[in-house]
Amino acid sequence: MLNPSRCTLALSAAMFLALAGCAASNPDEPLSHWRSAPLAEPVVASNTQTPPTRTPAGTSTTTLATPAPTAFAIGAERAFAPASAPSMATAGPLPSDRLATDDSVATPGLAPATFGEEGDDFDPCLSRDGSRLVYASTQHRTTSDIFVKNVTGRMVTQLTNEPAEDAMPSFSPDGSTVAFASNRNGNWDLFVMSAAGGKALQLTDGAEDEVFPSWSPDGSRLVFSRQNIGTGRWEMWTLPLSASGNPSFIGNGYRPRWCPVGGTGVNGTDRVLFQLGRERGSRSFGIWCIDVGTGTAGQPSMLASNSTDAFINPEWSPDGSWIAYARAVANENANPATGFELWMMNAEGEGQVRLTGTSTSATSPAWAAQDRLFFVSNRDGRNGVWSMDMTSAIAAAQLAVQGPVTAATESETPSETLGSADAGQ
Repeated sequence: MLNPSRCTLALSAAMFLALAGCAASNPDEPLSHWRSAPLAEPVVASNTQTPPTRTPAGTSTTTLATPAPTAFAIGAERAFAPASAPSMATAGPLPSDRLATDDSVATPGLAPATFGEEGDDFDPCLSRDGSRLVYASTQHRTTSDIFVKNVTGRMVTQLTNEPAEDAMPSFSPDGSTVAFASNRNGNWDLFVMSAAGGKALQLTDGAEDEVFPSWSPDGSRLVFSRQNIGTGRWEMWTLPLSASGNPSFIGNGYRPRWCPVGGTGVNGTDRVLFQLGRERGSRSFGIWCIDVGTGTAGQPSMLASNSTDAFINPEWSPDGSWIAYARAVANENANPATGFELWMMNAEGEGQVRLTGTSTSATSPAWAAQDRLFFVSNRDGRNGVWSMDMTSAIAAAQLAVQGPVTAATESETPSETLGSADAGQ
């Protein structure tokens, strides 16, 4: 299906961590956000950055070329450096009816999905049938590899075994293939491999890096981020996975996610979510959407943003009706281990409902079945993958969309409301 020589010559791409974080912060070690580092600066986004001098993967953050604070990133959106915490891995799955309460926000059906005792688990992605979880982890060494497991079990299979960083895995629609990003050749490129294991096939090459692959609904194309070395801007490109067709630039933006349901855009096009930073004021990220056809793209539309907080990690529900995302408070005095909340809204940016509070971190949402959401949290003392039941949250969001606006917030999205998940706020 893939033509590696055509793919590797077709594209060169971009720097991995130009993220939500100050441009002065040095992202030489892209996954340093899973290790201890000094408190960094408030959450902001930079759409343009000068690529820094790179240090080898696994180098301590104290040896970075530029003496600036290394920031904490979840799913590669930089914000605050985490405080060191002991490992307190849960001994087994929690009861499915467990109800956790964070800052008066109910989180029903909370349960851990990964059970490592050391390192961190992050970048979760679920197969379309909701039965398997693929994720990146540093549970065996300081650099990350790709792992896969059944959602209901504890046994994990290690798919990659490289001294470099492998991260940002994404299941193909049929679940047979995993796309991911790796810096094993000196810079970040895209790879694909069988979900059952085996040799990885490199898709892209060049002086720039490609990151965050996401599959089209029919599995024929990938959308991904690249940072243009000449301009420093994050760009979004689509890549055909066949011998015919050319890669296409679809606009500026970061961490694009292809809607799993095709034809939901204007004139039968597909929809792609992404985040884009302001170019004034706080420069914080907002969530945007763009319609993408074959070699064409429409004009971007903003779904959620405000002047202070960063809206990051947008992810589609399996039916394309809902969007889960993380929201980070731009407050340099915030607890570095907290301040990241999960929210949801419908595909038009309406009916915003808060899912978690800020007493623990919650980021990188990934939908499984329509009523189950997976995410990264440090609630047991390490960064691991957890899941929660979405039945009541979806009902609250539907009510917020259909009923009168009862509790508006400061968001610039006109129809934002707080549903029953925000009781007590």
